[in-house]
Amino acid sequence: MNNNTISPRIRLNQVLSILGCSKTHLYDLHRRRLLLRRTEGKRFTYWIRSEVEAFALGQNPYENADEASAS
Repeated sequence: MNNNTISPRIRLNQVLSILGCSKTHLYDLHRRRLLLRRTEGKRFTYWIRSEVEAFALGQNPYENADEASAS
C-alpha cells in the first residue's frame, strides 16, 4: 500500500482531532446513532472518514443512505 494513500477508515484519535470532541462525546454520538463506529474482529474499531467529515460540516452522513434504501 502506498503511504500517501488516504484510508477511508480512521481510528479514534483521528476522529477526535477532526471533530474536536471528547471520547465520551464521540461514543455518545454512536449510542444516539448520529455517527456510527465500525468494528472488525474484537479489537479493531474505526470510523469512515467521509462520514466523520460530513458530520463535522453539520451534515447528516447517513441521509443519502436512508433515501437509497427507501427506493
